[in-house]
Amino acid sequence: MDPRRWLPLLRLAAFGLILLVVVDQALARAYGALDTNAVITDHLDPERLESIGSRVSAALAQRGDAPVAVLLGQSATREGFDVDLLAEADPGPRRWLNLGASGGSIRQLHYYAEGYLYADLHPELLVVSVQVQWLSEPDRRVRDQRVQASTPGPLGMLFFFRDRNSLGNLLRHAARTSALDLWRATGLPGPVVFPPEAYRHFRMDGEPDPDDPWDSPRRYAGPHASEAYLEQLVAHWSEYGWFDPAAYDPEGPEPRELALLLRRLRPTADRLVLLHPPQHSALRTRVPGAADASFDAALQASGVDAVVVDHRAAMPDHLFHDHGHLDAEGRAVYSRWFPGALAAALAGEPAPPPPATLESP
Repeated sequence: MDPRRWLPLLRLAAFGLILLVVVDQALARAYGALDTNAVITDHLDPERLESIGSRVSAALAQRGDAPVAVLLGQSATREGFDVDLLAEADPGPRRWLNLGASGGSIRQLHYYAEGYLYADLHPELLVVSVQVQWLSEPDRRVRDQRVQASTPGPLGMLFFFRDRNSLGNLLRHAARTSALDLWRATGLPGPVVFPPEAYRHFRMDGEPDPDDPWDSPRRYAGPHASEAYLEQLVAHWSEYGWFDPAAYDPEGPEPRELALLLRRLRPTADRLVLLHPPQHSALRTRVPGAADASFDAALQASGVDAVVVDHRAAMPDHLFHDHGHLDAEGRAVYSRWFPGALAAALAGEPAPPPPATLESP
């Protein structure tokens, strides 16, 4: 066999490899090393997304004529609200749907929001919990270790095998978003991406009964976290850059991700509220002002009209399970107070005295 027959294929393969590296470097220069997502790639849970999406579909099928309010966020949202108590205290009145997931970054928030975005629920009110420390970039050492572990081999060195803005991901995201926006522009009912019956299969531990998608999910029903666990939490958050002013870049990948998410969310509800949820003082006082600056930059870049409600200092420390999550009593206290405080914020009026005025036992 004449080896020269393989020369065209070898040349084509070499050309393809060179083109791959050129495109890779162009993406890296255009978007920067978006290493934040590389750290949390293994924390994007498709089953949790399916669970949220199918629960939204089930709620849509049962919504009736009552106005709907949706809570979108991560674990602080999941643990911080009781929908029954919200409904009791709401002057609306509305039906409340808690879609709190789990995570600690804007990328994770965006990922799980897809379960809401691919439905025509169109609530009267959409409350999105955003913790400003999610806009940080993680410590480089931790990032590099996890990148290496999640993308082994030579391909792990390439930008678009390592980071979220790969060519394939960019095209998929653009196509998915454009197709959904085009469908909405027709005024026709949206496609059912997450069938309601799928919720029974993908139901996560601690989430509501599949027959009642409006029920509140919760997982932290036990006693307060131990000091050892709290120390581990603080060390973990430090690795992610939450307490380092230098870890925040108003033009970085996470603010850009938040701006994109807000632009996608705004048309889906009559009113959009961005909530900074309650935090224990041990967390709240350590997050630098640079985090708020990054949030403000993302909101301005998004161009959306939204009401920002800051409840970070609204709850006393003794009502927290850990530094980031309310306990059962705190959930009840906050859920009863929140509707009145939110109504005041939407009306541009002073909020009622916050539960933080409660004295520690």
